[in-house]
Amino acid sequence: MEDHASRDETFVEQDKAFHRILFEPLGNQLLTNLLGVFWDVYRTIYDAIDTDLAITQPVKTAQDHRDILNAVRDRDIEKARELISEHFHGIRALLANRQVEQDGRAN
Repeated sequence: MEDHASRDETFVEQDKAFHRILFEPLGNQLLTNLLGVFWDVYRTIYDAIDTDLAITQPVKTAQDHRDILNAVRDRDIEKARELISEHFHGIRALLANRQVEQDGRAN
């Protein structure tokens, strides 16, 4: 991811794999299924925004993932939780901005 980001390239499949690997050890099949559905929807939206780097921010995403990974490796549960929450907030903001853009076009 970091290599792609340093070249201003996107890495949706690696992003998806990161989250799958992160949550897989929990053994929660419902969570795994929900993440799969999320990624299907996210990929559709991601493709629709033409991977605008100002919106997708690959460098920030790669750094978020590095920070999350470091917290998990350090077994810092609270830090990992906080970082994951912040990371998903960014994704929620991306989706909300996309909705606002679509609503604006519809009017």
